[in-house]
Formats: sequence, structure tokens, C-alpha cells
Amino acid sequence: MIKQKNLGFIEPIITPDHYVLGAGMVPQVVLQENGDWTDSLPEPEIQSKRGIETYDCTGFGLCNQVEEYLFKAFGEKVNLSDRWVGIIAGTKEGGNDPQVVYEAVRKYGMIPEEMLPFSDDIQSIEEYYSFKGADKEKCYQAGREWLAKYDFKHEWVFTASNTLEEKINNMKVALKYSPLALAVSAWSVNQTGLYQRFGRDNHWTQNFAFKVNNAMILDSYSPFIKELVEDFNFSYCKRIHIGKKAEEAPLWFVDIAKNLMELLKDLLNLDLKVLQEKKTVIPPIYVPPSLTSREIFFKTAKECLGKKLVDDAHMNLGCVLAINAVYKKAFGNELSTVEGTAALYDLLSKDVRFEQVQEPLPGDIILSVTGSGNGNVRGHVGVIAYFGILSNDSDTGIWKEKFNLRAWLDFYQGRGGLKTFFFRKK
Repeated sequence: MIKQKNLGFIEPIITPDHYVLGAGMVPQVVLQENGDWTDSLPEPEIQSKRGIETYDCTGFGLCNQVEEYLFKAFGEKVNLSDRWVGIIAGTKEGGNDPQVVYEAVRKYGMIPEEMLPFSDDIQSIEEYYSFKGADKEKCYQAGREWLAKYDFKHEWVFTASNTLEEKINNMKVALKYSPLALAVSAWSVNQTGLYQRFGRDNHWTQNFAFKVNNAMILDSYSPFIKELVEDFNFSYCKRIHIGKKAEEAPLWFVDIAKNLMELLKDLLNLDLKVLQEKKTVIPPIYVPPSLTSREIFFKTAKECLGKKLVDDAHMNLGCVLAINAVYKKAFGNELSTVEGTAALYDLLSKDVRFEQVQEPLPGDIILSVTGSGNGNVRGHVGVIAYFGILSNDSDTGIWKEKFNLRAWLDFYQGRGGLKTFFFRKK
């Protein structure tokens, strides 16, 4: 029996503020219609050399993703420093959580391999996670320059509540947008030469294609190309998006702006007499239709973004108070005087100002009720938006858009077992 060793993967906890495929938080730009990134693969690199296990599989997997993406999207052939990613993410013996690693790149950027390589003079894991042989400030400056050029985003491809069939379908869709990286149990090979699951996830690696339903892997251990069995059930998977930040307005935009300025100038110089002689018909002033109560509530909720709606004494349990503040700003009167989600549910389910709905729209209230689940998660309330959910941040008391619907339901219903309802202002 193969004894399993941790190669650097620490299991994450997907929370409602994490982005998940399908929530609309990360652009979906098709770069590889057939989902096969074989023609973009970089040179393989190994994470364990000279008896030094770096536990940096999250860094190696992410760098492979980014290198393939940059080559396909922009024709840029680069080799990025895996060691840098490990350092900025705080990776150490035992590994790291992929969410932490991807967020570190979003904050600190990436740098070329030659600035911080896994060179022959590195003799220990402590030296690997240091700036030995490199200029620390120049590395951070290179990271800042990378961020000035690129906009890096990431999201989970599925959640634990998805079936194996749904996970593979999501992965195949996501491969149109970017190479993937995922958690695996490494490594056990069957009699046909395919790699199979044999325990818990202990490694983060890169998925560049599917052969029917068999995931193809570019790994940081030899053999670098691996094919997994069809029923290799995955637990965690990420895709990325990288956009280039505009350095200057493109010529077509400048031309359009000039034309619009000339048109505006002509309009301002028009003589009313000429309009009358030509019997020009001046259209009536457009009066927009009145907003529904739901639309007013949504508009007000968006206007409150970034504002502190709950005082420090109540911010940890202030989600109901924050909803009440938004409601009062929108309609001029109190929604309620209650503080808990259970009491708010009792009020809304009987309040003639509201109706319970099954298909939420922007401006509807989403309410997960404390005490209705398994006791592991406290309830919460927010306002549905187009791409996320607006609600009180219990750490700061500030009104934020930090959730999306799928992640909310996975967390509050899936993990906490809480009953969740939608209410609409009539």
C-alpha cells in the first residue's frame, strides 16, 4: 500500500466572499474553444530538487496556469518564478491554501524566473523561502510593474455540493477560458498507466485538457504529463483571468471622441430659426418610467456601498440593522425594530409590504435564518444585486458587495443547513 505524503496542499474553506464560476464576477473570455491547451504548455519544472522538498505545489501549479494563459492570450512566452509566489504567499513546510496563494499574486504580482530561481546554491527549504541570491526590493518592484500591466482574477470552478458529472462539465467549460489548477491525491497509478485517487488531496497541480472525461495534467513531479482516471473525483479547482491594463486610449477611441466633439459643437451652433424654417420636429422630453419599489430598494442599496451603516457596538451582529438603514433611506420609514434574522423572518413573512418569491431579482431581500440549521453557521441577510449580494460586513460594519448567490447558498444552506428565503417589496 502506498503511504501518502503531503506535497504542499492545504485544504481551503470556500466562503461566500470567494468567487465561483457562473456568478459573473470574473470575465469569461473564450481563448481556447476546444479546451485543449497542449500547444501552450511551458517547459516543466520540478518542485523537489537535491533532496529539498519545497511544498510549493500551489506556486508551481499557478505559474504554469499563468504562463499558458499569457502565451495564448497575448503571445508572450515567459517563465515566472515559482519561488517568488511561495514567498509572497507565506508558504512554508507543509504547503499552503490555494486561495491564499492566488490572492497573494493578485496583491503582489509575478516576476521572471531569473530574478528568483530555484538555483543550485539553494541548499534548504529555509533558503528557498528567502531572498538568497536576489535583490528583495527589485523583486517587489518587478511585481508592482507586473500588476501595473496586468489585471489578475481567479475563481473556483465548482463547490463541494456539485456532483462529479457537474464538476467535470464545469471544468470543460472553464477550460475554454483558461488553464485550470486543481487538488489531487498524488500519486498512484493503476495497471493501465492511469493515475487514480487513493486518499485525501495532498497536492495542487495543473489541468490543461481532457481526453473525453480523463483530465490531463502538467505536474511538478516526473513524469510531468499524467492522465487521470475518468472517475477521479475532484474537490477543488481554480481558473484564472488576466486582462491587460490600458496604457493609453487606442486610436479608434480617439477618433470617435473627436467626431463626437465636432457633432456637439455643430449642435450647439444651430440657429433656432433654421430649425423653424426647416420645420424640424423637436422630440418631446423623455420622462423615464417610475421605478418599482424593488428597483428603488436596489438603487438605494447600491448607493450605500462603502458606507458604515452599523455602529461599532452592533457591527458583528448588525446585518438586520443595516438592512433597516437601507430601507429607511429608500422609503423614509422603518422596516423593523428587530435585530435577529429569525425575528426578521417572522416579520417579513407576515408583513403586507412584502411577498415571498422563489426566483430572486435585484432588489429582493435574501434571508438565511439563524437557528434553522445545524448550528455551525450564523444567519445573515442581504440584498440581491446583478452579480453579487449587498450586505453588512460584520468585521467592519460597512455595507459591501462581497457575496454571490451560488456561494451564499453553498455556505449558508450547504454548510450551515440554514433555511433561506427571498422577499420582495411590493
